Amino acid sequence: MNHDARLKLQAFLDGQLPPGEASAMQRLIETDPEARTFRADWTAMKRLLAVGEPVVEVPASREQYWHEIARQLEAAIPPPRSSRASWGLPWWLRVLAPVTAGVAVIAALILSLPAKPDASGSYAEVESPLNDVGAMIFRSESERMTVVWVDTR
Repeated sequence: MNHDARLKLQAFLDGQLPPGEASAMQRLIETDPEARTFRADWTAMKRLLAVGEPVVEVPASREQYWHEIARQLEAAIPPPRSSRASWGLPWWLRVLAPVTAGVAVIAALILSLPAKPDASGSYAEVESPLNDVGAMIFRSESERMTVVWVDTR
């Protein structure tokens, strides 16, 4: 007997099949020895469950019982932490830190702007003590090497 036939037989034994299918299951039980064994096992199990299952009486009403369980569960769950972590810092330092970071970003942007030319339209000259320094660069692809020769004269 396959799985679907067992499920239908179980539904028949529980009285859940319509009359047409119920009569087909009754004929199956009369003709199939495996179906008769299944019916005997099923009725024995139902009888044992009806007799052997203890009835537990709850001292309180159903609502009070579940309310007490919910209260105990809520007490066991820690309260959620605040989304604004303070790390024990005073309020003025929590405000000053982002303001300082903003000022630092603005200062970096201002310092990264290119220099403006002077009134004549050219950029100011900067004297360098390295005016008399020369350099020669040699690169060899085959040797994977670069040589820089600096001459300070």
